Amino acid sequence: MKRFLFLYILAIFFYSCQKHNEVSYNEPKNLSEGFLSLEVPNNFNFEAYRKVTLNINFAYDVQHTTVGIYADSSFSSGSYLGEIVLKKNTTYTTTVSLPEKYKRLYTKSSSFGTPMCHEFDIRANTSYLTLNEHHKINDPIETSSSSRNANTNTFNFNGIITASKGSYDSLGVPHYLTTPDTIHQDLMDDINSYLPNEVSVLEHSPHLITNGSSDITFDGPCDLWITFVHEGAGWKNSLCYYTYDIRNPPSSTADIDSLHILFPNITYSGVDGGLHQGDKIFIGSYNATTAIGFALIPNGWQSYNQQVGNKPNIKFSNSTFNTFTDQNNRQHMVTIWDEQRDIMFLGIEDWSRPSGDKDFNDLLFYLTPEAQENGVNTAEMSLLTEVEDSDNDGSPDHMDQYPNDPNKAYHSYIQLEDDYFNYSFEDLWPEKGDYDFNDLVVGVKYKKILDSNYNLKQIEMEGKLFCIGGYRHNGFGVELPFNNTLVESVTGQILDQNIVVLNANGTESGNNNATIILFEDAYSLMQSVDDDDLVNVRPFSTYIEPYEFNVVVTFTSGALENSDFVDLPNAFIFIDGDRGRELHLPGYTPTSKVNEDYFKQGDDNTDPSKNNFYKTTNNHPWGIVVVAPEFEYPKEESDITKVFNHFRSWVESGGNSYPNWFDDENGYRKSDEVYQEIKRIND
Repeated sequence: MKRFLFLYILAIFFYSCQKHNEVSYNEPKNLSEGFLSLEVPNNFNFEAYRKVTLNINFAYDVQHTTVGIYADSSFSSGSYLGEIVLKKNTTYTTTVSLPEKYKRLYTKSSSFGTPMCHEFDIRANTSYLTLNEHHKINDPIETSSSSRNANTNTFNFNGIITASKGSYDSLGVPHYLTTPDTIHQDLMDDINSYLPNEVSVLEHSPHLITNGSSDITFDGPCDLWITFVHEGAGWKNSLCYYTYDIRNPPSSTADIDSLHILFPNITYSGVDGGLHQGDKIFIGSYNATTAIGFALIPNGWQSYNQQVGNKPNIKFSNSTFNTFTDQNNRQHMVTIWDEQRDIMFLGIEDWSRPSGDKDFNDLLFYLTPEAQENGVNTAEMSLLTEVEDSDNDGSPDHMDQYPNDPNKAYHSYIQLEDDYFNYSFEDLWPEKGDYDFNDLVVGVKYKKILDSNYNLKQIEMEGKLFCIGGYRHNGFGVELPFNNTLVESVTGQILDQNIVVLNANGTESGNNNATIILFEDAYSLMQSVDDDDLVNVRPFSTYIEPYEFNVVVTFTSGALENSDFVDLPNAFIFIDGDRGRELHLPGYTPTSKVNEDYFKQGDDNTDPSKNNFYKTTNNHPWGIVVVAPEFEYPKEESDITKVFNHFRSWVESGGNSYPNWFDDENGYRKSDEVYQEIKRIND
């Protein structure tokens, strides 16, 4: 200990004698201003994000459903948290870190049999997300009604008399439904694979586009039913049918006598709809001289008067009638024959092509013919193929993000897909710094890759080294909350200084938890081209592109469940080539490699016996973390409290006030003190 104190005092003397361009390390003269005057609550750890554990399941009568998780109702990639296949009677548990501005989470299903979108409030630190009718997102312009009146509907469309097949209730649910069908999961998987959600038929199954007719013809006497399978449309559409004599088929819509409304409001059950999968209608009995065509009235249901309205761009199964678009984009319905089940699927695209996603599953039904012999003519229909599972991992290809790898099925993120954990350090520990928090700024986004049983197979750490605002040669690592023996391999590390000793699996030796050193010396990755050594902190120096790295940790198959990953990665730096001089974010414990002789030296008040780590006596830190696409940090020698106008309020409120203090909003920052802002102006 005495020898360490002598070396430590000698080091302080050495750094105090360094060249003039390191004066930023000196303690501020006015202690009543700036960072040193902050009054920090005891349990505040300078983390600009919200950690939430999510427990996700569903209450629908399906065996599984693919669900994307988002933090915004736009369902944009910037708000994406990942995709998972939820299984019946199983809860998927995951922990995510979100900017505080997000108060809700949204799910979007790409599987048939459940409503597409749901919305949930984020409650405290644990949220339970059960997909059910109560959380289905509704159109805000629509209103609901609890009445159950017997309504009928008639209107004239370009000379065509349109009338409902019978009465229906105030939500547009027909009173003429027959006994519903039970739709089994294998049927949904087959058609979901054949018409995958948000995948253009033009790319996936171009043979379905014939630009002809999808009308139904018969080879002999036949009864015909139609069954509702799925709707994933944003509109409240209405489905009609019409009949004609095949010896005198209509050449235009003017030749159609009338449209009969089958489903006035094709919307799943909830406050704005009332259909359930399997709802079934008897269309009628027909013979070989009769044909049936279908017509979709886009957004036809009007909640305000509980009627089907006369809307433009009605989509007909005979594509030649769809003259509202060019000839190559007129087909809006496809028919697919399921030879195994003796049914035919009717898939409908409700947006006018070429707009929309062109997946032809916005509305999905199947038709059931019943005849003693020779029923529906299926000669021109495409045949349904069975679902494929190329890697035999139990996750069908259309639900598998890695269809050719049996060890991988899904991926999700700890943070939003476009966000990074932006770690910003002061590297003079255990002495105070200048509190510009730019001595080392590293961004890492964590991606989890799971197998089909929710076991954790890999963690990808995609990172960027943004800047080096200190003269010390610092390394960077993370400690994962798992035993290192569970790791199979680590790839992508930059270990070029012979500082770190590894186990055979790529983890650092001497630690029980899996400790991954991403790089040993930031200066070996980024160097200034100017006289000044510092990188990307002085606005008038040459800008260096951030160094990008990708480190992949692979786990032994089946060793870890996703729900085991509750604690976040514990990031740290080690200072100036000294592996024992290990600096973590405030409140985080060190690894076994730390030299505890640094504790209680200088300004450090670390006391493991009190579970107090990496803070001063005033709870001031040497590191902060911001979860965002990028943290636009202070320029060199600019105290962070004088750069971001609401940083002090955020800290002294314990994170409750201005949780987005770092955002580029009016009045939030002094632009001439933010490195990136000055660069943008000068460039």
